Amino acid sequence: MAAIPADGTWFDTMTKSFADVPIGAEDGISTTEFLEAAESLVTLFDVLGSAAFTPVKNDLLGNIKKVRERQQAAPAESETLQALVLNELKTGKHVATEGLVWLVRGLDFTVQALRHNIDNSSSELSDSFRGAYGNTLKPHHSFIIKPIFSAAMSATPYRKDFYAKLGQDQAKVAAAMAKEVAALEKVISILKTFQATKPAQWNPVTNYVHGVFFAYSLISHLQKAGSTPEASATSRGLGVDLAEHELHPSPTRCDTWAPAIHTQQHTLQTVALNLTTRNDFYNETRAHMTVWEAMEKLNTSIDECDPDTQESQVTHLL
Repeated sequence: MAAIPADGTWFDTMTKSFADVPIGAEDGISTTEFLEAAESLVTLFDVLGSAAFTPVKNDLLGNIKKVRERQQAAPAESETLQALVLNELKTGKHVATEGLVWLVRGLDFTVQALRHNIDNSSSELSDSFRGAYGNTLKPHHSFIIKPIFSAAMSATPYRKDFYAKLGQDQAKVAAAMAKEVAALEKVISILKTFQATKPAQWNPVTNYVHGVFFAYSLISHLQKAGSTPEASATSRGLGVDLAEHELHPSPTRCDTWAPAIHTQQHTLQTVALNLTTRNDFYNETRAHMTVWEAMEKLNTSIDECDPDTQESQVTHLL
């Protein structure tokens, strides 16, 4: 984390502020500046100082990566986020489009927590983040992810300690935070309105698949950090299922590997819930980007399956 200027605030260390993200004609949001501002804001979770927020932070960074990769692949068609989405959907893909949906949800979660804390001077961060989670991410999370994120909400520092880390002059901190929050709220409002329009829609993969791989990453970490035999067995079991039912794009595979994942549902839920009570997990948390790569491969396989089979299988998982 960059050093805070003696007479400044943490917000002065941001590479790009949302206040500096250009909003053009028809509310077009500049892709480059938006991604830079999002990356800058994500470092706020480092200020919170708890490893419990690592999953939240890496979820945001993973979705930033998806959007940026699409921008780099088709820069002329991605000058604004809206153009990026519409042009990607024309290709029949939606990796960046889905990534942006989750990125907006994550940023909305962050800004709602900060807004609540600004407007309620007696509220602790845990209350603000818990309320924001319920309004934004929680309705879209599977039962596997919910306890992990809920645990992070309880790991926030005390209000006074958090604000002290943002700068010595609390009046400047309040002013800088209010400016950043207002700018982000405007951007989020524009993007949520756009994402609700029909041209920006696609047939989304079930959130349960997202949840399975998120839980798998946690189990994998627990196994490396000294896990219980039950967690190790679950991790190996899921790995075997995925290995036996290769993730190749074939209509027959939709009926083959999805039920194999589904059979792990109960055990994964139990292990995920148990993770919330293991301090060694929070002290040793690391990002497991290979899991996100595996999830990307799975999403591609689902997309390339026969549409009728895909629809019936997703309905089964839900």
